[in-house]
Amino acid sequence: MASTLSNSGISSGSMVETTHITQIVNAFTGTQAYDITLSGSLTVTGSVILNTAINKNFFGTASFVTTSSYTLSASNVSYAYTTSFANNDTTFLEFYHPIGTFNSSSTFYFSDGELVSSGLENIGTVLPFNGLIVSASATSIVNGSTGSYQSSISILSGSTQVQIGDLPYSGKNQTVRNAINIPFTSGSLILCQFVTGNGTTPTNVIHNVILYIKHNG
Repeated sequence: MASTLSNSGISSGSMVETTHITQIVNAFTGTQAYDITLSGSLTVTGSVILNTAINKNFFGTASFVTTSSYTLSASNVSYAYTTSFANNDTTFLEFYHPIGTFNSSSTFYFSDGELVSSGLENIGTVLPFNGLIVSASATSIVNGSTGSYQSSISILSGSTQVQIGDLPYSGKNQTVRNAINIPFTSGSLILCQFVTGNGTTPTNVIHNVILYIKHNG
């Protein structure tokens, strides 16, 4: 069980003990587990790296702008974004999957760290607002040997499927971009699909997809 920060023994005029300081240092450096509760506002100017699932809602009345890197490293069956956006704001959504080697002539689906060949109801990202996916970029990262086949990579939202393009594996990093137009409604499930072609199989591959989304209320 995680500890809690204690003010025991701290009073005006009393001596500052080592334990009074080390508990704070241990809590914010991760040396020891502490439960931290913030009752005021929190401003973050650097990157945010989440190593666990989010179990609280985030609400806002102004625009949401990402100015630094945003990494999701937890594996979630279904990841729901509950942040509020102002109309016509544009943000981005990043999908990726665990490293793997994929046979030719096969179909795979992925979202936030999850990868399946069937059972689409178990993965995907749910956005709680109406919007429009206006463009997308997809990158293949080959950490092993390169291959000769290409993969067709697409975005799925409800019954709509739109292809971003064909990704080759002839180099270590390949990127394809496309201006797309996929409207979606609040509660829609969004995920990615890639279909491998025929040829030499690349090894130890990661796909990364970034969607640019316009909020429409």
